Order: sequence, then C-alpha cells, then structure tokens
Amino acid sequence: MARKMIDFSKLTSEELKEFRDRYDAFIFDMDGCLVHLEAGPIDGVKEALNEIAKHGISIHIMTDNCLSTLKDISTRVNRLFPAIKKENVMSCGHLAVKYLKEINFNKKIYVMGSESGVIVELKDYGFDVIYDDEVSKITIPELRKVTFEKNVGAVLVAADMNFTFLKLFKAANYLADPEVLLMQTHLPNIASVDPVLPAVGAIAASVKAGSGRNDSIATGKGSEYCTKYLKSLGYPVERCLFIGDGVPNDIHAGNLSGMDTMLTLTGVCTLKSVEIAKAKNKETFIPTYYINSVADLIKAFKIE
Repeated sequence: MARKMIDFSKLTSEELKEFRDRYDAFIFDMDGCLVHLEAGPIDGVKEALNEIAKHGISIHIMTDNCLSTLKDISTRVNRLFPAIKKENVMSCGHLAVKYLKEINFNKKIYVMGSESGVIVELKDYGFDVIYDDEVSKITIPELRKVTFEKNVGAVLVAADMNFTFLKLFKAANYLADPEVLLMQTHLPNIASVDPVLPAVGAIAASVKAGSGRNDSIATGKGSEYCTKYLKSLGYPVERCLFIGDGVPNDIHAGNLSGMDTMLTLTGVCTLKSVEIAKAKNKETFIPTYYINSVADLIKAFKIE
C-alpha cells in the first residue's frame, strides 16, 4: 500500500517544531522550486531560506540545469539567496564532468548541448569536445558527405535548444561502435508544462531510437551516479530532506537516496502527478510531504 503524504500546511505547532529539529540538511531543486523557470525568485523563498540557515541547517542545491556552467549557476544562486553557499551547489552537467574524470576518460566527446553550459564546462576541465553549430536544413546527398571525427569515445546528450537531424545522424553513427559511451545529463522528458518544454530525456529517447542503444549513463537526479553523490554529502540520509517540484526526478532522487522528500506545488508537478504515480505503484515517486511553496517553510522556523 502506498504511503500517505503529509500536508505541511496541516502540521500543528508541536509538529512544526519536530519537523524543524528532524533535519541537518535540506537539498533543494532550483527551477520551479526556488525560482520560476529561467526567471526570478518565487515570492518569500529568500526569507524562508534565511530563517532555515539561522537554525544551523545546511542548505544545498541539486539542479538538472546544464544550460549554464556550475560556476555561473552557483554565482546566480548565491546572489539571489545569500543563505546558500556557492560550494553547496551541484548540477547534472558538472556531475557528468566528475564521472568522466573518475573513469580517466581521454577520448573525444561528441556533445549535444549548450555552448554556454556543459560544452564550456567540459572544455574547462581539459576534455576534447566536438559539437555542431545550428544547421537550418540539410539533404540526404549532403549527409552522405558528412565526415566523422576519429577517436570519439562518448556521446553526451544534454539540454540542446538547437537539436537537429544532423546531430542525431552523427550521434547514431558514433554510437554504432559499441565501445562509445552514451551519456545523458538528466532523465526527465519534460521540463515544464505551460508551455510544454521537452527536456533532455526526449532528445535522448530519439538518440536511443536512432542508434539502437539503450545503455545510457545518466548523471542527473534519479540516476545511480546522482544518488551516489547525494549520499556523499556527509549527513545521515535519514536527517536530510530533498525538496523539489518534480515527481519523477526530485522526489524520485530523494527517495532513492533514503532521504525524506517534499513536493512543492510551484512548478511542473501537482498532487495529481502523485496520484498517477500511486496508481502505477511507483513508490519512489511519492513524497513524504507536500507544500504549497518553499516560502511556507518559514512557519517551522519562526515558531517559538
């Protein structure tokens, strides 16, 4: 039987105090949780984070944003929310870099992604990166003339607003070699619902279909590698709370890591999303709590 979610707004004064004392660390998603997607902060969040920090709770960010470098993301986070230290921010793009460093990868990487994000981050860490600029149109005769780089050892699928058939064509051909790694920065197919914004999972699905490969290594929330990272933060997982707006990524990631989880209703998912997950017996998609906004957390930290 699926566990019952706790409505944060219904907690009594005593329960709010217990909540406040239960955790050593809060791990937040960013877009849809602390800020509106690629926009400004959600009302009241800054004040809530300040109160949380005053009570000695460590605040971390785990974002699936790979359109910017970790340095740029952490600088923005700290500017908007001074309670969050730059060193406590992590992105799926940087986790991809960490993974490649750990396996001592030394070949070329074909990347579908942002030139201001994961591409420059890989370059900054010394990787040999190849990628394609936007092509407005291409014909089959032109495809036959396409040349392929030698010594490509990985194809990385990241957030790419200029995804094209040429990129799919190249990725599929590089991946014809079973020794070439297929990586994707994160798992979700959709980043937002109004308007619907396809995410990396959607691009990766086309690459998998076009190449016949399904053995991708993901580094974003819900992946084995991200779970390993979350468990390495240095806190007992039972004293950590993962807070986000996404059921298949944020809540899933927190639950996989053994943490309590909280769904905030300011982003992509709703309580209906949880009910659908329950109907499909997806236990790791069910949060411990739900809350209207992260701003409402202030109630637990203002109470005497």
